[in-house]
Amino acid sequence: MGLKHLTQLIFIVLLAAVIWFWQSSPDGQKNLTSANTISRQDTEPNSQNAVQPVDAAMQATAATTEWALDEADVVTAKERALTYLDVYRMWRKFSGCQEFLYRLLEEEQFDPVAAFSARIRAEQKATNPQWPSAIQIKAVVEHAASCQYLLRQMQALNLYQKSDDDSLNPTYIQLRDRLRQYLSEMTPKSPKEMAIADALSLAAAWQNAFDAVLEASKGDDTEQPPEVMELEAQVASLEQERRGLMAIDRAMRSQQESDRIHEIWIEVRGLKQQIIQGKKVNLIQRNQAIAAFELINAQMFLKLRSQDPDVFFEVQTALEISQQNLYAFGYSPYKNIGKNKVALPFIEYVSPGEVIKNVIGIQDNQIFARVINHATKIYHCELGADCGPAGQWSPMYCHLGYSFFHEAACQADLVSFYQDAYMSENQWQDVQYVVNVLRQTYAAP
Repeated sequence: MGLKHLTQLIFIVLLAAVIWFWQSSPDGQKNLTSANTISRQDTEPNSQNAVQPVDAAMQATAATTEWALDEADVVTAKERALTYLDVYRMWRKFSGCQEFLYRLLEEEQFDPVAAFSARIRAEQKATNPQWPSAIQIKAVVEHAASCQYLLRQMQALNLYQKSDDDSLNPTYIQLRDRLRQYLSEMTPKSPKEMAIADALSLAAAWQNAFDAVLEASKGDDTEQPPEVMELEAQVASLEQERRGLMAIDRAMRSQQESDRIHEIWIEVRGLKQQIIQGKKVNLIQRNQAIAAFELINAQMFLKLRSQDPDVFFEVQTALEISQQNLYAFGYSPYKNIGKNKVALPFIEYVSPGEVIKNVIGIQDNQIFARVINHATKIYHCELGADCGPAGQWSPMYCHLGYSFFHEAACQADLVSFYQDAYMSENQWQDVQYVVNVLRQTYAAP
């Protein structure tokens, strides 16, 4: 495996860990463990939490279904003129196909059903020894086929050509960037297309302005005082010691050496933080960067009132800085505002989720995150997003996640799944309370 593939694998693993945090729950059935924390109403739990039995015919059909598409079944992009909206849908689909495409590009014999089975946690296997069920297999197979179709569309657009030489084959990141570039070069024509293009353009400008604030917050280290130079010398010495210890084969490494590696990591982190804090920030330049950012930020917040689901999605994920973690769609308490990276973190920034949090008046970040993220998905569905079994959200609970899976999500739209099989009545009322706050906050002007 080349360096570029190894780098992407590390990215996928880190992303999976973040997603696991957002999706994990103690009982594997309900994500909201504190009933009526938000709405503070008192009702009985919802008893409708049963999954429909698997039909024997479906079991046999799903078990023999191949995920690969025949060439005759593929309508290539060359056979019809793709619109801006078509390519935008491809772009959105690409992120949903992340794991499949990454693995397929690395492994020609990739088996998506086997990969899904391997992700089912042991405690769920114990409760559901028949998993993956026919319903789950069918969903995985259909998803894999749609992702392969996407790859063939990209081939038709000359964005992807497979080579026998692995070093010449594009990586997942390269393919993603090519598709994004292709979209940016297209001309939107319909009012909806122009609204999406405008949102994407504004979101990119917003990100640049946000990054400019972080850059101005780093501080100047061109004139380093002696104490900073001493700290950097200590860091260099410790990292050299760590490299020497890491060079020892893990099987031959003593416990003392392993402990020392961890100690060095902690010491280096502390020293680097001292170096960051020792940098001088030009407050005038930083304030100017914040002022420029606020102008664009105000425009972005206005677009949250758009009644177009795609515009809302692009703006909300940008403002919440959650493009790489859609489980945090609505609110993320772990946004990159420069903490431990710049001398003055961008603590002045308030995201849409934090606005709603202040409106409700809740203090617990974890409880609020779970409720607001479910509520924001429901609000997105109300705007007209595809929230069916194969839409934006249900597959994340059916088979695309990295924690507990829910068979009921494979056959239901998101709202029905939440209400009938995922939440108690109390939890549903909490979420509906927040959905109503979102409706009022983002009502069309």
